[in-house]
Amino acid sequence: MTAYVATKGSGTPLVLIPGVQGRWEYMREAVDALARSFRVITFALCGERASGLPFDDALGLDNYDAQVLRALDEMGKEARKGWNEADREKHEKKTK
Repeated sequence: MTAYVATKGSGTPLVLIPGVQGRWEYMREAVDALARSFRVITFALCGERASGLPFDDALGLDNYDAQVLRALDEMGKEARKGWNEADREKHEKKTK
């Protein structure tokens, strides 16, 4: 399932993860400010209606790890610069 990913700005990718409120829209002012210097990538957390993704209780917080990876995958290779592939493989094994 593909979730909505919001992007704004250009330059070095910066993933901005919502807090407990779960909605990126609540951080709009921060997104706008950061977009002056970065390519901001953000989204609503899984479990929020706006995300389009369910929250899997069995995964717990790993739901959010997987969601960040999906967002980066959707944004392409440029957004994944600096990602440690060994960490990614470990995470993918853990969440499958």
